[in-house]
Amino acid sequence: MYNYYLGENALNFFSEENKKLFNGFRVLTLALVLWGSMQDLGTVFAFADVTMGFLALVNLAALALLYKVGMRVMKDFDQQMEAGVRPVFNAEQFSDLKIDRKAWMFDEPTQDD
Repeated sequence: MYNYYLGENALNFFSEENKKLFNGFRVLTLALVLWGSMQDLGTVFAFADVTMGFLALVNLAALALLYKVGMRVMKDFDQQMEAGVRPVFNAEQFSDLKIDRKAWMFDEPTQDD
């Protein structure tokens, strides 16, 4: 169920509510559940291992593509730490990255922080 949830959220992010794609994903999920119910447990776990391996490859590719951005953000973090300030992500410094600024809004720290 959790993997289905993740898959549907990913489709929602990339396809912007394409009903045919969602219905196809749902039919594929039901077919895999039916197939898994008729297989022995070793086959099901082997299939799950292969699919998780593919997911890992996709994640590694995403990490490779985001390497430069990640290094920029980490460098900013390290500079703030070296300056002795509480590190805060400032989306305005990375205006070229098309960051949702509302998601990174924060209240000014108080004396208690």
